[in-house]
Amino acid sequence: MYVTGDSVSKPDDLWLEAYRQVSDESDEGFFDISHSERIERLIEAKLPLVIDDYHYIARDVQTQVSRQIKNAASQGLRVVCLSVPHRGDDPIRTNSDLSGRFFSVTFNFWENEDLALIAAAGFPKVGFPGTKPFNSTLAREALKSPQIMQTLCLEACRSLGSDEALENVDLERLSLDTIRQRTLRSYNNQTALDFLRAGPPTRGTERIGYRASSGEELDVYECLLEAIRQDPVFQQLSLDEIRQRVISILADSREPNVRSALQQYSGLFKDTAPPLDWDDDKRRLTIVDPHFYFFLRNYKQG
Repeated sequence: MYVTGDSVSKPDDLWLEAYRQVSDESDEGFFDISHSERIERLIEAKLPLVIDDYHYIARDVQTQVSRQIKNAASQGLRVVCLSVPHRGDDPIRTNSDLSGRFFSVTFNFWENEDLALIAAAGFPKVGFPGTKPFNSTLAREALKSPQIMQTLCLEACRSLGSDEALENVDLERLSLDTIRQRTLRSYNNQTALDFLRAGPPTRGTERIGYRASSGEELDVYECLLEAIRQDPVFQQLSLDEIRQRVISILADSREPNVRSALQQYSGLFKDTAPPLDWDDDKRRLTIVDPHFYFFLRNYKQG
């Protein structure tokens, strides 16, 4: 039984879809029987209930669903919740009674050493003499993503002006910035970037401007983006780390209220998942989409 989190706006949505997948015309209607009877029918199917993108379920609905999952599991229903790594503890956060009943399997992002193996395996096939230092450089630029790593390798070859097998390539001729800019064309996230830069609509009052070290005047949302772009790269940042980054790019003695701005992030994306996830309980910002992160770090204004 397979249900996606984005289709669950209330608890009944979950169980209705699961029941639909295992019932037939000989079964009673979903709304003609009790919740316990529905669960019994799901258990009889001897199939696990897989909830994909569990993190897409609204937090208040998660609280109700997790209670029902706990009771259903106690009766013998097997439940698998699939979620992004930084939201993998959502079922327990919304119902502490699941502690001890919940087993977590975490899949991490790729390490740089593993990403470099993509270049080591692919470059020889086209006659490109990638060296370990060069491969490692591309791996650092790939931001933990094998897709970005593959595109960087492709554009490294294409930047020499040939799609054919390459021989006697002088790596000194290659410009890392050129490779990055060519790769950027495959990950254009301008719309998402514009949402984050603009922030929510203002209500008659102009936003406060802060003087950056570059001489520009930035509002709090622009300050956040500039801070996130800075080295070192990250997958998660705490609120204190974000504040320190913001302070480091400002020549202004005033400090913007970055937490208040971060709390607006999820609301900026009505029809799509936000590329950055701010967890206000944990005071933590997480990169959800490495392709957006690559675009953010490498785009050039103007």
